Amino acid sequence: MSDLRPFESPRMALAVPVLLMFMTCSCSGLLRTDRLLHLAWSCHSSCMAGWTFERFGAGGTGAELAGASAALLAGTVKEIGDAASGGSADPWDLAADFLGAAAGAFLLHAAVTGE
Repeated sequence: MSDLRPFESPRMALAVPVLLMFMTCSCSGLLRTDRLLHLAWSCHSSCMAGWTFERFGAGGTGAELAGASAALLAGTVKEIGDAASGGSADPWDLAADFLGAAAGAFLLHAAVTGE
């Protein structure tokens, strides 16, 4: 069993810049205020939820994963609500939620460990 933490894996580290590249590519029109808000909100909620879990004893990777999971769950529920109310669920909004949740987990890791 490796002692490598999930957010330090090369695959996870590669996923974040690739998603950011797709979201900010001007030729695809993916950079919108709505997506930036998804990214910022998910990053913030991932940090805050993870910090809360950290304070209540879920140390290390558990707090990071719990915070990211909470942010992704909230974003997914929001998109399901959009679809249920006659709108449409946007997969790129979910990608922005994922990127924000991952960024929040990285920020939480840096804040807690000082690395």
